[in-house]
Amino acid sequence: MATNERWTQLALAPTESLETELKGWLDLNSNEDKANLAHAILALANHGGGTILIGYEGVGSTWSEVAADPLSLDSFTTDAINGIVEKFADPPFHCELHMVEHELLQHPHPVVVVPGGHRVPVRAKRDGPERKHVLKDTYYIRRPGPQSAPPQSASEWQQFIHRCVMADRDSLLDNLRAALSGEISRTAAPSLDETAAKWEGECIKRFKALVDQKQAQVTYERGYYSCSYVFGDRPHVDVAALLDALRAAERQTGWPVWIVFDRTPIAPYPMDGQIECHVYEREQAREPARSDFWRAAPDGKFFLLRGFREDHTDQKEKIAPGTALDRALSIRIIGECLMHAARMAQTLGVPTTAVNIRLTWVGLSGRRLSNLYDDWFDGLGQSVSRQEVVSSQLTVDADRVRLQLADLVIELTKPLFQVFNFENPQRPRVEEVLAKLLQRTGGA
Repeated sequence: MATNERWTQLALAPTESLETELKGWLDLNSNEDKANLAHAILALANHGGGTILIGYEGVGSTWSEVAADPLSLDSFTTDAINGIVEKFADPPFHCELHMVEHELLQHPHPVVVVPGGHRVPVRAKRDGPERKHVLKDTYYIRRPGPQSAPPQSASEWQQFIHRCVMADRDSLLDNLRAALSGEISRTAAPSLDETAAKWEGECIKRFKALVDQKQAQVTYERGYYSCSYVFGDRPHVDVAALLDALRAAERQTGWPVWIVFDRTPIAPYPMDGQIECHVYEREQAREPARSDFWRAAPDGKFFLLRGFREDHTDQKEKIAPGTALDRALSIRIIGECLMHAARMAQTLGVPTTAVNIRLTWVGLSGRRLSNLYDDWFDGLGQSVSRQEVVSSQLTVDADRVRLQLADLVIELTKPLFQVFNFENPQRPRVEEVLAKLLQRTGGA
């Protein structure tokens, strides 16, 4: 709310600064206006971040709303803004878009929020139309005036490079502090948290529609678990390249997460600009852990849903479906999902991105936390869950996942285990399960 109020105050009393640039009405259907906006975005990114307010004109230091009606206000969408970033910026990054409305304003006004903290200088990777506004291979900064322009002195270059060096240093120090202090996650940006929650909800809705369409309810009737993760930095990839990346990131663990088959009807397929897969065949309807549903989006969003292995009808241990949850399987799947996120970040060229990862277990009521597999078999445990659904989440930098894997798994597992008579995951067992997992995946 405080941030929205700040933008409203800016719109009501507009003024330019090194961190704020005001522009007249732009039509993002126009290539020239796209380049004009890209010019401001590039400069603010290299300045350390800032805000662009659209729909204002000024004389000297006095700014006011443009009296004319907005030009194609509907063209301002988050996708359109970040499409401009992908087109003109190297490396690309993610901007936020907000609309400011107030009874004292003539029109709604778009606000583009540009992130800072880049570890390398951001360059323009193409010219604007007729070489206006943006020139290829040029670096833009905010200069006194204020104005957006290339650095024009040794001092400006020094300040520009220093910002990048300090951003990289801060990241390295954060990793070191985390490794030494046991800090295992970071605070998610509100926008990333909201994006992740929305993505998870969309995927669950799509899953339920698909299950109804295929009349596959019996497969998941006793419950399932899901994992979703979302990158803070947007990769530069299309759906075909994303599928190749998913294949490259797969590690053999018996039945790996985000498994990719090549045969119909269980091969992935394009759906609404994303990749979707439902590994479901009617003859395997009683094998919920072999009936995955997953989705992947080119902007760095991934979702996986899978039934419980403990509910298969072929259990040698003769455990009745719906009565158990295995400790080792729960630990292993969380570790595998975390490592998948780290591999995908590396493969897609955003190795240091923030990752918001969420896990949800559905159908826990009446189950007992047990040791059914591996070397720990002792049958059904005594701790019973009276809670039906449990969720856990955290945000971590992708390049810290492997370094702190056990700590991350413990944090994500704890809310699950604690509904079983306040149990906590035991570090020796977590480390043992993860060691076996990493042996099977080549340590990555």
